[in-house]
Formats: sequence, structure tokens, C-alpha cells
Amino acid sequence: TAKDDAELIVLNVSNPALPTVVGRVDFPSTQDGRGVSVYGTRVVLARDALPNQPWFSVLDALSPLPPGPVRGSLSSALGSFLGGRGISLGGAHAYVPVQNTNNPDGELQRVSLVTVTAPLTTGTYDAAGTGEGRAVFASGRLFSLVTDERAGGSPEFFMVTATSPSSPLALETPTSALDLGGAG
Repeated sequence: TAKDDAELIVLNVSNPALPTVVGRVDFPSTQDGRGVSVYGTRVVLARDALPNQPWFSVLDALSPLPPGPVRGSLSSALGSFLGGRGISLGGAHAYVPVQNTNNPDGELQRVSLVTVTAPLTTGTYDAAGTGEGRAVFASGRLFSLVTDERAGGSPEFFMVTATSPSSPLALETPTSALDLGGAG
């Protein structure tokens, strides 16, 4: 969330007509929570990145609510950028869209969760155009990346592939990018 005292809020939705807050997690600093996903017994959270501050954290979901403690985190030495609003998991990796072109590495980051106490960026993809990464969806070795390239004339939709967890992220084929007419 954008709440400085609760970047992660846990809800009980067992009764969809009456969801209730059952836990909150407050991280140091004022970075907003942007994306969350569950990886086995871990909760993965992406936040806005500030220089040398954790922007990606792995929490233990086995603990009583709220989740915690933090098992591992990844900091940005690159400067400030907005963390991904959507995290897609593929195997032992998280794929996170990056929402600020101040990050020279691109709009998609692959983070290894092989060692949850030490997440590690193992790949990036720099999409054509000036759009910022907004969403990513995983399906096997393919990842659909959507950016917010609003000028038109440049692609907003990319089919990105990784033949293995250690291989570079790349377009599936040279024609695997699509201009949606600024609708990204």
C-alpha cells in the first residue's frame, strides 16, 4: 500500500462478503508497497526503490499473522525507481516490471529466489521505446510484458522469453512486440 505504516496489509477473505484485516507489515523508510505474490511458504513484496534501500523483500508466511520476519531482501544501487505493481513467479524466480525509466537496466527484472535469504537479480529486459514496465504475466518460459508507451508508434506489448533461468531475457522472435496504439 501507499501507507507509510503498512506497506503490506493481509486480509482474510474466507467470507468474500466480509473481508477483514488480519495483519499489517511496516518496513523502515517511506517506500510504498507496489506488488505482492506468494512463493510456497514465502511472501514476496516489491516496493519503490531508493538508493541502497531494500526494494524487494521475501517474508516468511509460516509465522503467525502478520507475515514475517524478512528472510531476504534486494537493494538498488542504481538509484530510485518504482517497484513493480505485479510480480509474476516462474519456478524459483520472480519477474518484476520496473516503472521508471531512471533504471537503466530496463522495464523487467528477473530475481532469483533460489536462496531466499539472498535474492539476486539474474536478468533484465530493456523494452523498445520509452514506456515504463507496468505488468508481467508468466507462462512457462514466456513472459508477457506490458509497458505504458503512450506516444503510439512504439510497442507496448512484448513476449519475452528465457530459455533457462540463467539465460538472458530476450524477445521470443523479432516480431514478438506489438504496438497497441498507445493503449498500454
